[in-house]
Amino acid sequence: MEIVEKDFSTIKAVFFDFDGTLYSLKGFIKNLILSYPFDMFKMQREQKVRHLLRGKDFLLESNLKDIHGQELGKLLHQKSDKAYNWYKNQYMIEMLKVLERKFSARKNVKELFEYLKSKNIKIVIYSDYPLVQERMEAIGLGKDILKLCDFICSAQEYGCLKPAPRPLFKIAEKIEVQITDCLMVGDKFATDGEGARQAGMKFVQITDEKAQDKLTWEEFLEFVKAKL
Repeated sequence: MEIVEKDFSTIKAVFFDFDGTLYSLKGFIKNLILSYPFDMFKMQREQKVRHLLRGKDFLLESNLKDIHGQELGKLLHQKSDKAYNWYKNQYMIEMLKVLERKFSARKNVKELFEYLKSKNIKIVIYSDYPLVQERMEAIGLGKDILKLCDFICSAQEYGCLKPAPRPLFKIAEKIEVQITDCLMVGDKFATDGEGARQAGMKFVQITDEKAQDKLTWEEFLEFVKAKL
């Protein structure tokens, strides 16, 4: 398998995607819609906006907020402020509640993070969505896990969506690690993998089913012990 043949000996930081990586996304959309059926139309339109803005870099969080609100407002036939307020103050809260009720972190996350720290490898949690720390806590990754992380953030805080690479360079600079010594771990190549490629990072793709050039979570745990 190509992924395990690469040289990972220089890795000094691991960037973990959140959704689909630190927990399985199986059934997430179904549970979200069943829990909040009257918002299904808005959820679908928000996903269209995210697809439209994917990879675009607006440099500032406020700029992204404005364009996100404008595009969502067009699809919902609402003013941009009202549309964005729904996304921020209702949709994200709905997401938090579903995570807390229905989803749990993958097994042995704490042990994995403790192992990385024992190897002096820094840990970054990097999500496309906001409220990263709150969503971590919602799936059971509490303060004992959070304190093991060196940096937790979303792409939106930097004014863009994945796979825009600029935040990856900024984060690597902040944690004082060369970008080429960073590993991205995520479930989607189009966002996590492409961002890593553009930034010059190595990438490992996590999957819920066995697949070529991808690792299940259990395989990834073994991979870390063997390669990092």
